[in-house]
Amino acid sequence: MNRVILKDQVLQACRRAINLQDQNPASKSRGCFDRRFWAWKLIDYPEATFQRLVLPLSWYAQEEKDISLKQKANQAIVWGLEFALSKQHHDGSFDQAYPNEHSYGATAFLLHPMLKAYDAIRTSLPAQDRER
Repeated sequence: MNRVILKDQVLQACRRAINLQDQNPASKSRGCFDRRFWAWKLIDYPEATFQRLVLPLSWYAQEEKDISLKQKANQAIVWGLEFALSKQHHDGSFDQAYPNEHSYGATAFLLHPMLKAYDAIRTSLPAQDRER
C-alpha cells in the first residue's frame, strides 16, 4: 500500500515539474524550468541545473497512462533539452550562478539527467531532432 502512495506522490511531483517549465512557443526561454527567470523576472540569468527535471519527466512519460499527459511530458522533455543545449558552452559546460561561469558542478549534475532523459525518449523523436 505504501508503494502505491509513494508512486502517486511521485507522479504528482512530476506534473508539478511540467508546470514549472516555460511552455510558451513564442518565448525565447521556452523549455526553461527556472521560473524565477522566465516568469517572475527575479534573476537575470537562468540556472542551468533546473533542467535536470527532464529525468523524472522521462520516467513519468513511461509510467503515465493518460496519452495526452504522456505526450505533454515528452514535449516538456524535448523543450527542456533544447533549452539546456542553447545554454551549453562550446566546451560542454553550463553556468549555474552567473554568465560564463563554466561551472563544474552544474555540468556534472546536469549531464547525467539530460543523457538519461534523451535515451528514454530517443526512439520517439524524429530523425532531425535525434541528430540535434
